[in-house]
Amino acid sequence: MIVRIAPIALVIAAAALSSACTRTTAETGPAPAMAAVAPAPAPAGGSGCSGALANFQRVIDSDRDTGNVNQSVYKRMTSDLAPAKTACASGRDADSLRQLSGVKSKYGYPEQRG
Repeated sequence: MIVRIAPIALVIAAAALSSACTRTTAETGPAPAMAAVAPAPAPAGGSGCSGALANFQRVIDSDRDTGNVNQSVYKRMTSDLAPAKTACASGRDADSLRQLSGVKSKYGYPEQRG
């Protein structure tokens, strides 16, 4: 014996399944939380090498404070910046900026063009 299903029953079943598949409820779970991001530091005062060195120092200080750079890497970066700071204090801006560029490159920080 072959059982025949009325066409209207098929339409009702299809509509019920379609409706169940498109429902949006709270069962989907909470929205993912956004990660906290430290605000970009405001540019430090100063021009030439002194401003550039101060800005980079603020960036690496922030990276250390937020855990993006561990303390041992931070110490190496600070040590590597010492000659650039000395050159800047001696009035050798070009030399200081060249050394700063080398430190940024060594540790993977991009050069800012402006």
